Amino acid sequence: MKKERLKKRQEEILRAVVKLHIMTNRPVGSRRVAASLEERLSSATVRSLMADLETVGYLRQPHTSAGRLPTERGYRYYVDLLMARQPLLQSEKAIVQSSLLGVRDDLPGLMEEVSRVLSRLSRQIGIVISPDITQAKFPRITFRRLEENRILAIFVDQNCQIHSCVLHVRRGYRQKDLDRIGAELEEGLAGMTLEQMRCYLEENGPAERGTTGKILGRDAQEILRDYLHDTVGDSALILRGMEDIIRQPEFSDLEKMRSLYRAVQGRRTLMEVLNRCTEKGGIQVLIGSENLSPELSQFTLVTSAYGPEDRPLGSLGILGPIRMKYGRAVSVVEYVSRYFSHLLTAAIN
Repeated sequence: MKKERLKKRQEEILRAVVKLHIMTNRPVGSRRVAASLEERLSSATVRSLMADLETVGYLRQPHTSAGRLPTERGYRYYVDLLMARQPLLQSEKAIVQSSLLGVRDDLPGLMEEVSRVLSRLSRQIGIVISPDITQAKFPRITFRRLEENRILAIFVDQNCQIHSCVLHVRRGYRQKDLDRIGAELEEGLAGMTLEQMRCYLEENGPAERGTTGKILGRDAQEILRDYLHDTVGDSALILRGMEDIIRQPEFSDLEKMRSLYRAVQGRRTLMEVLNRCTEKGGIQVLIGSENLSPELSQFTLVTSAYGPEDRPLGSLGILGPIRMKYGRAVSVVEYVSRYFSHLLTAAIN
């Protein structure tokens, strides 16, 4: 539904109040707003416009003698129609690239680094969620030789979701041997989930037949066993940055701090919200009660799906107070998501 626009002066006042509140964490008075505007307006005119915005629900006054604060609705209008993006500096993009490139062959380590760099650049909590792979079927299995006794294992499921890890094997393999072993596993274990693969290896010895009647050799079973030993069982939810966010003035209030810990500990709730964001794709900004969860009602989530545009693999983002530098937050999440997606795509091509 198309949002009805405010008048130009009202938008300028709302923009100024939001920006000043983000900067100061205090109610914003008419004199402060008037001083920040390019157009010369009296404090009385500004006060009248602020009262109008309060009447229609974009501002609120905590008590009679105070200035105004943006409401959730005010922040929503600002994000949708008034916000200016704050692009990352080249030096910040370099931080993202160097941080993620260093662990690109280790998916769990890469996800950890994604959450750290999100937190580092936003000063909020960085979050990454991966899909549950235990019930996925893997039509594509690839191994790449890294060094004498290290190989990169890449399993791609029917939805193009990726799981990879570096295996330390007991003997060296040539790349052509790894290509043969990957093809052997793809054919012999066609239609199996990871859980079924584990059961298969427990029940069968070397050189047993797979589901298609294809005999799996000792090398294929040995590498598969190493891979399954290193895989995670469930969807991973990684959060980093509590030490940064608790320094923000909102959390000097004990109740607000408790709310933050409840939000972070409620991992199932966060995963449900992030999974909905994965389904929607693109950048999502969920402000306060838009999160549809009591635990998250005092916070904002800025998220993005990662992976191919037509088949997102999971979500990443930042969690912080409603008083957030939204232009900065959106740019951070967008760039990290894009670069993370690039690394994942390169791993399977």
